[in-house]
Amino acid sequence: AYIFENGVTFAAYARKGFFELVAVIALTSLIVMTVYRSFAAHGRQMAVNLLQLILIAQVGVIGASAIKRLNLYQDAYGFTVIRLYSEWFMYFFLVVMLWVAVAMVARVSFRRLFHVTLAAGVVVLTVVVSINTDYLIARRNVERHIVEEKELDLEYLSQLSSDVVPALAPIFLEVRASKLERNDRDALIRIFVKLEREEWERTSWQEHHAGVTRSYRELETTAGGTIE
Repeated sequence: AYIFENGVTFAAYARKGFFELVAVIALTSLIVMTVYRSFAAHGRQMAVNLLQLILIAQVGVIGASAIKRLNLYQDAYGFTVIRLYSEWFMYFFLVVMLWVAVAMVARVSFRRLFHVTLAAGVVVLTVVVSINTDYLIARRNVERHIVEEKELDLEYLSQLSSDVVPALAPIFLEVRASKLERNDRDALIRIFVKLEREEWERTSWQEHHAGVTRSYRELETTAGGTIE
């Protein structure tokens, strides 16, 4: 309602919330870690811990608002790499802030707080880079297109890796490629041409890529002969 009544775009609304959160994250992290480190060495005061917990709670409210803004943006225009990574970053930060709050109450040493946070960052980064992000984005956007009848940005999907191909199978099963607009058909063809080029360029077993092979087989079995 706020967006429509004030003539604000979803993009501007979401970005404003996200960059505000990033600025608050930087300031809050500096304050909390400095004070936490100082009081870990010189003793703790309940009043200071209470103030820091209130600060963390306030940042949590800002984080929840930023996530809500971004979810509205994604609901309107679908997933992209930047939108998805931004959302995951905000979730990770809120979890870190919750861990800091628990550490304050449990009187965890600063060294352990730092090491656990660093280890969590490494684990999360490993998980994120292990996720097939392009396929996840394509699958969600195709589902929105078929179930909710929302626009599918095939031009954007054509800029991603060939991992998007298996997620495009419903396009042929439900929508049929022949009903797509000309620019969407061109984008779809570019996706397939790129996949075929990647498949044929891999001439030895050392160059084998499971994602490309899977996508190529999906193209042969599902989309074969549909695009002319």
